[in-house]
Amino acid sequence: MSWYLFSSFSDPSGDWLEETLMYDNNTSTRGYCLKTSIPNDSWGEFVYLIRSGLQSKKLRMYIDQFEAGEYQIDIDVLRDGSWANVYQGNVSDYTYTEKTFTAGVVTQVRIRIYRPAAVGWSARLWEIQLECVIPTAPSGCAAQYVATNNAKCTWNDNSDNEDGFRIERNIDDGGWVFWKNVAENIEDSGNYNVGANHKIQFRVQAYNTEGSSAWSTSGACYTIPTIPSGLSLAWEVQDETVRVSYTKNHAYGDIDIYKETDGEGTAHLAYDAVSPYDDATPTGVGHVYAYKIRARSIQHEDSSYTYSAFTAEEEIESTPLGNSVLFGCNF
Repeated sequence: MSWYLFSSFSDPSGDWLEETLMYDNNTSTRGYCLKTSIPNDSWGEFVYLIRSGLQSKKLRMYIDQFEAGEYQIDIDVLRDGSWANVYQGNVSDYTYTEKTFTAGVVTQVRIRIYRPAAVGWSARLWEIQLECVIPTAPSGCAAQYVATNNAKCTWNDNSDNEDGFRIERNIDDGGWVFWKNVAENIEDSGNYNVGANHKIQFRVQAYNTEGSSAWSTSGACYTIPTIPSGLSLAWEVQDETVRVSYTKNHAYGDIDIYKETDGEGTAHLAYDAVSPYDDATPTGVGHVYAYKIRARSIQHEDSSYTYSAFTAEEEIESTPLGNSVLFGCNF
């Protein structure tokens, strides 16, 4: 458990003295509210203790001279931008009293004193502190492909009390492995060189001295797939189709096929072809068809793809029955 101090104060009424001693981490020094500043049977004015936002759900106070329970304290926190009451009542002298509240980002604590009639001493506050809690988990972790064959992740930082972020990677579903830690307030991992023909995911968590948050896990992205090989073509005379055969060399994704007819224009035939692929789009005999193919990855988390280079084009001529022509090339 870690207790955190305040960095400044505001005392609009001027009723308090030695305010900085209420957050100096020393129970031998104190700030106090003078009895003469509070009318009998009345609440005094608030003093405000201020710090940068801290994820918290508990505070503690060290107080004395409350005249055997006669004085009362009212203490609130400014949590997530709104004031919330933590406690109103008596507290014990010369010991830390802890009070819990609904967790949130706390930027201020305010304190005031109730003075009954006939109480003759000042109320003295020796220390007010906040407990730090485990940081809120990041969200929206997303994997992104970065040319060439790199990947990174980004996320949303939802905490204000992390010491940093821990990032793990998972390549080809081989299990989670620690990659690196990055500093607080960072939302981008930087690039990791994955290499060609791989799938990668990331996950990230916030951490501080109290522990670690839950993970935020990305979808997958894919590096450039290996180019296919062994492209060959055969004219199926009876069906007037072209059979396109090849070897797929990548693990994640499919094959992209393009065709050119008589040297004019390029038509896209298929994204998800399986070898052999029978092209039924030829327009009869006496034409020359040129084909080229490339590998395409599985769709990334951001709906994009990565592609290999194209193979060299292979050509085939459609011929009448009895004059089948075969062209082929292996890589």
